[in-house]
Amino acid sequence: MLSLDVTNKCLVGEGWSPMFAAPEIQEALQRAAVDSNSQVGSIFQVLRTKEMPPTFFRTNKFTTAFQEIVDAYGVAKYREANPTLFTIVTFPFLFAVMFGDWGHGICLLLATMYLILKEKKFSSQVISLTKVATFMFLLSLVLDWQNSHIVLLYVAVLIVACIFHIKQFPLHGLKIFVSCL
Repeated sequence: MLSLDVTNKCLVGEGWSPMFAAPEIQEALQRAAVDSNSQVGSIFQVLRTKEMPPTFFRTNKFTTAFQEIVDAYGVAKYREANPTLFTIVTFPFLFAVMFGDWGHGICLLLATMYLILKEKKFSSQVISLTKVATFMFLLSLVLDWQNSHIVLLYVAVLIVACIFHIKQFPLHGLKIFVSCL
Protein backbone atom coordinates (compact mmCIF):
# COMPACT_ATOMS: atom_id res chain seq x y z
CA MET A 1 0.00 0.00 0.00
CA LEU A 2 2.61 2.49 -1.12
CA SER A 3 1.81 5.28 -3.52
CA LEU A 4 4.65 7.05 -5.31
CA ASP A 5 4.66 10.49 -6.90
CA VAL A 6 7.64 11.57 -9.02
CA THR A 7 7.78 15.38 -9.10
CA ASN A 8 10.48 17.95 -9.86
CA LYS A 9 13.57 15.81 -9.24
CA CYS A 10 12.34 14.28 -6.01
CA LEU A 11 10.46 11.16 -5.11
CA VAL A 12 7.55 11.36 -2.68
CA GLY A 13 6.22 8.17 -1.12
CA GLU A 14 3.37 7.57 1.30
CA GLY A 15 2.56 4.33 3.05
CA TRP A 16 1.21 2.71 6.19
CA SER A 17 3.41 1.23 8.89
CA PRO A 18 3.00 0.39 12.56
CA MET A 19 4.30 3.12 14.89
CA PHE A 20 6.89 0.80 16.46
CA ALA A 21 8.52 0.39 13.03
CA ALA A 22 9.20 4.12 12.53
CA PRO A 23 12.84 4.01 13.77
CA GLU A 24 13.57 0.98 11.56
CA ILE A 25 12.10 2.75 8.53
CA GLN A 26 14.18 5.88 9.24
CA GLU A 27 17.31 3.75 9.53
CA ALA A 28 16.52 1.88 6.29
CA LEU A 29 16.01 5.17 4.43
CA GLN A 30 19.36 6.46 5.68
CA ARG A 31 21.11 3.23 4.65
CA ALA A 32 19.48 3.42 1.20
CA ALA A 33 20.67 7.00 0.74
CA VAL A 34 24.23 6.03 1.69
CA ASP A 35 24.24 2.83 -0.41
CA SER A 36 22.95 4.64 -3.50
CA ASN A 37 25.39 7.56 -3.11
CA SER A 38 22.42 9.92 -3.14
CA GLN A 39 23.21 13.62 -3.03
CA VAL A 40 19.88 14.33 -1.36
CA GLY A 41 18.91 12.84 1.97
CA SER A 42 15.53 11.36 2.75
CA ILE A 43 12.87 12.98 4.89
CA PHE A 44 10.63 10.78 7.00
CA GLN A 45 7.50 12.20 8.58
CA VAL A 46 4.76 10.53 10.57
CA LEU A 47 1.42 11.90 9.42
CA ARG A 48 -1.78 11.76 11.43
CA THR A 49 -4.86 10.79 9.45
CA LYS A 50 -8.52 10.05 10.03
CA GLU A 51 -8.47 7.20 7.52
CA MET A 52 -8.90 3.66 8.79
CA PRO A 53 -5.48 1.96 8.84
CA PRO A 54 -5.07 -1.45 7.20
CA THR A 55 -5.17 -4.53 9.39
CA PHE A 56 -1.89 -5.48 11.03
CA PHE A 57 -1.33 -8.63 13.06
CA ARG A 58 1.98 -9.05 14.83
CA THR A 59 3.23 -12.58 14.20
CA ASN A 60 6.23 -14.66 15.16
CA LYS A 61 7.98 -17.58 13.48
CA PHE A 62 5.32 -20.04 14.63
CA THR A 63 2.18 -18.00 13.92
CA THR A 64 3.24 -16.50 10.55
CA ALA A 65 2.41 -19.62 8.53
CA PHE A 66 -1.01 -19.96 10.15
CA GLN A 67 -1.69 -16.25 9.60
CA GLU A 68 -0.93 -16.77 5.90
CA ILE A 69 -3.46 -19.61 5.75
CA VAL A 70 -6.10 -17.32 7.28
CA ASP A 71 -5.12 -14.43 4.97
CA ALA A 72 -5.62 -16.71 1.96
CA TYR A 73 -9.33 -16.74 2.81
CA GLY A 74 -9.57 -13.07 3.77
CA VAL A 75 -8.12 -10.53 6.15
CA ALA A 76 -10.06 -9.52 9.24
CA LYS A 77 -11.08 -5.88 9.30
CA TYR A 78 -9.51 -3.42 11.69
CA ARG A 79 -10.42 -4.18 15.33
CA GLU A 80 -11.99 -7.56 14.45
CA ALA A 81 -10.96 -10.78 16.12
CA ASN A 82 -8.12 -12.61 14.43
CA PRO A 83 -9.17 -16.21 13.59
CA THR A 84 -5.54 -17.37 13.48
CA LEU A 85 -5.67 -18.47 17.12
CA PHE A 86 -8.49 -20.89 16.29
CA THR A 87 -6.70 -22.00 13.12
CA ILE A 88 -3.55 -22.91 15.08
CA VAL A 89 -5.64 -25.35 17.13
CA THR A 90 -8.13 -26.69 14.58
CA PHE A 91 -6.29 -26.80 11.24
CA PRO A 92 -3.60 -29.36 12.18
CA PHE A 93 -6.07 -31.51 14.12
CA LEU A 94 -8.65 -31.62 11.31
CA PHE A 95 -5.89 -32.21 8.75
CA ALA A 96 -4.57 -35.09 10.86
CA VAL A 97 -8.01 -36.69 11.24
CA MET A 98 -8.68 -36.28 7.51
CA PHE A 99 -5.27 -37.68 6.51
CA GLY A 100 -6.05 -41.03 8.08
CA ASP A 101 -2.93 -43.12 7.43
CA TRP A 102 -0.08 -43.67 9.85
CA GLY A 103 2.38 -44.62 7.11
CA HIS A 104 1.80 -41.39 5.21
CA GLY A 105 1.93 -39.48 8.50
CA ILE A 106 5.35 -40.92 9.28
CA CYS A 107 6.55 -40.11 5.74
CA LEU A 108 5.35 -36.53 6.19
CA LEU A 109 7.01 -36.36 9.61
CA LEU A 110 10.34 -37.62 8.24
CA ALA A 111 10.22 -35.24 5.27
CA THR A 112 9.41 -32.35 7.59
CA MET A 113 12.24 -33.27 9.96
CA TYR A 114 14.59 -33.25 6.96
CA LEU A 115 13.34 -29.78 6.00
CA ILE A 116 13.88 -28.54 9.55
CA LEU A 117 17.40 -29.97 9.70
CA LYS A 118 18.21 -28.24 6.39
CA GLU A 119 16.35 -25.03 7.35
CA LYS A 120 19.39 -22.75 7.22
CA LYS A 121 20.43 -24.06 3.82
CA PHE A 122 16.96 -23.72 2.29
CA SER A 123 16.08 -20.38 3.91
CA SER A 124 19.14 -18.75 2.32
CA GLN A 125 17.91 -19.83 -1.12
CA VAL A 126 14.88 -18.66 -3.04
CA ILE A 127 13.21 -22.04 -3.34
CA SER A 128 9.61 -23.16 -3.34
CA LEU A 129 8.44 -26.00 -1.18
CA THR A 130 7.40 -27.95 -4.28
CA LYS A 131 11.03 -28.29 -5.37
CA VAL A 132 12.02 -29.68 -1.99
CA ALA A 133 9.11 -32.06 -1.48
CA THR A 134 6.67 -32.38 -4.35
CA PHE A 135 4.06 -34.26 -2.33
CA MET A 136 3.60 -31.14 -0.16
CA PHE A 137 2.63 -28.90 -3.08
CA LEU A 138 -0.83 -28.01 -1.75
CA LEU A 139 0.64 -26.28 1.28
CA SER A 140 3.13 -24.40 -0.88
CA LEU A 141 0.24 -22.59 -2.57
CA VAL A 142 -0.48 -20.63 0.59
CA LEU A 143 2.75 -20.88 2.54
CA ASP A 144 6.24 -19.59 1.92
CA TRP A 145 9.30 -21.68 2.80
CA GLN A 146 10.29 -19.49 5.74
CA ASN A 147 7.52 -20.77 8.00
CA SER A 148 5.75 -23.65 6.29
CA HIS A 149 7.95 -26.30 7.90
CA ILE A 150 6.50 -25.37 11.30
CA VAL A 151 2.97 -26.10 10.11
CA LEU A 152 4.13 -29.32 8.45
CA LEU A 153 5.82 -30.55 11.64
CA TYR A 154 2.75 -29.70 13.72
CA VAL A 155 0.48 -31.47 11.24
CA ALA A 156 2.75 -34.52 10.91
CA VAL A 157 2.99 -35.03 14.68
CA LEU A 158 -0.79 -34.78 15.00
CA ILE A 159 -1.29 -37.23 12.13
CA VAL A 160 0.87 -39.83 13.85
CA ALA A 161 -0.80 -39.16 17.21
CA CYS A 162 -4.35 -39.34 15.81
CA ILE A 163 -3.70 -42.51 13.84
CA PHE A 164 -1.96 -44.11 16.83
CA HIS A 165 -5.00 -43.21 18.90
CA ILE A 166 -7.40 -44.93 16.50
CA LYS A 167 -4.91 -47.81 16.11
CA GLN A 168 -4.60 -47.86 12.36
CA PHE A 169 -1.44 -48.71 10.46
CA PRO A 170 -1.55 -48.71 6.64
CA LEU A 171 -4.53 -50.93 5.82
CA HIS A 172 -4.31 -52.83 9.14
CA GLY A 173 -5.58 -52.17 12.63
CA LEU A 174 -3.02 -52.35 15.43
CA LYS A 175 -3.87 -54.43 18.50
CA ILE A 176 -2.04 -52.37 21.09
CA PHE A 177 -4.60 -52.23 23.87
CA VAL A 178 -6.62 -55.30 24.82
CA SER A 179 -10.33 -54.67 25.28
CA CYS A 180 -11.99 -55.62 28.56
CA LEU A 181 -15.16 -56.65 26.75
